[in-house]
Amino acid sequence: MRAESGPPKSLSGALVAGISADGTVTYQSVPEVHTHVTNPYRRYRVLWPDQFGLARGKYLPAAAAKAGTSFSTAVFMQGYDQNLYSVEIAARPDGLPDVSAHCSLAEARPGWEPETGVVIADLFYGQEPYPIAPRQALKDSITMWNELDVNPRVGLSITGYVMQAGEKGEWVPIETPSSYLYGTGALIDPSGLLYDIMAMAEGSGIDVESVSADLDRAQFEISLPVADPLHTVDGLFLIRELARELASERDLRITFLPKPIADRAGNSLHVSLAFEDDDRENLFFDTQAPDGLSSLARTCIGGMLRHHEALTAFCAPTVNSYKRLRQGEIVGLRPRWGYDHRFATVRVPPTRGPETRLQHRLADGSANPYLVVAALLQAARMGDKSRINPGKSLNDHRDDEPDDGRTTPETLLAAVEALQADGELSSSMGPRLVDNFCQLKTIEWNNFVDSEPRWVDKIDEFSEWEAVHYLPFH
Repeated sequence: MRAESGPPKSLSGALVAGISADGTVTYQSVPEVHTHVTNPYRRYRVLWPDQFGLARGKYLPAAAAKAGTSFSTAVFMQGYDQNLYSVEIAARPDGLPDVSAHCSLAEARPGWEPETGVVIADLFYGQEPYPIAPRQALKDSITMWNELDVNPRVGLSITGYVMQAGEKGEWVPIETPSSYLYGTGALIDPSGLLYDIMAMAEGSGIDVESVSADLDRAQFEISLPVADPLHTVDGLFLIRELARELASERDLRITFLPKPIADRAGNSLHVSLAFEDDDRENLFFDTQAPDGLSSLARTCIGGMLRHHEALTAFCAPTVNSYKRLRQGEIVGLRPRWGYDHRFATVRVPPTRGPETRLQHRLADGSANPYLVVAALLQAARMGDKSRINPGKSLNDHRDDEPDDGRTTPETLLAAVEALQADGELSSSMGPRLVDNFCQLKTIEWNNFVDSEPRWVDKIDEFSEWEAVHYLPFH
């Protein structure tokens, strides 16, 4: 009996083996129907986001999955260099104790690997939610708004580059000479990678609003629609992992790093916010306001702008981030808002009524979406609580008006210091979470400076240090 080298890859359904008349093993894709099956998965992939937004987890056999699993707190001491550092871990300081992963197997979704269910877990230390877990920070932020009878809704858009191995072993963008902004089809996706990402995302229950080419060659954007915040952020967390793994199968690489190519556009993570009441009425819309924006929308803008410098630490969390936060990039550097203005930090899209929303445009593709959205919700809440006026829109600001000089911090270290100095935002996010984040990021910055002592002279370059420490993960 002759056999093929192995089963072909199937975008959906189960692969059933059979033997043809000449003795060849063949495979046929049969749609999976789980209605009458007790457990459709042979294993579960239990994932959760670490402090960097990376997908930590374990594979659990289906027979053993109900018992759950645990992880060492060493994860929250680890930098991109894989070394462990003495930092706040919100647990017993000796012995690297465990945190347990709590999840419902009933909520598992079909994964992009054969016979594998994917489920996102929450972390607990003892009987309490682990206070430095990013997903818990987001859940807490949502709860604080829910207690005010407000239901946040979130949409996300992320950009990335498709890369291939170069002649010297380095990673370079794929060749798409006919690509252009909002392009579609084989000219911008010659390998069919983006098509497969969309198909796999649909099969895994990840809602995708759109996929298209972005500003530069080999750059693309994936957008997730405005929906329940946890659902949307979980979706982005999974689709980033899915996309990178599918690219790897093709000997390609997808990177969401903010500035992986010095002379091309940076990668962003745009966050759209909308608030609703229990009757699904949009609370950012006011029929009586000349511009259609409610007072809640304005004070939320005010809060996000008030905490602009501190928010930068979560929105731009890598050394590489600050090569994007420069003049010439389409990003809000200063704490300004504007009507349909893409150079404002907070853009107000032109849609009104049920579609009224605010778009925060500072974050980049290396950011942890759980921390970004949690921090923005907290800043918006504090803005509403203090009734902060956002000031004039960028559309109404005259060039000859005085400037207060506020802008994004120039380095990762400066952003970390701004977060530490913002007691209100730090307290709302959780002091121990902020301590862990800031301590690791300070170490990260110091390691970079030690490795690249003349980094100021190389600000326009993608350094070897960045390639080694960030590119494998983002």
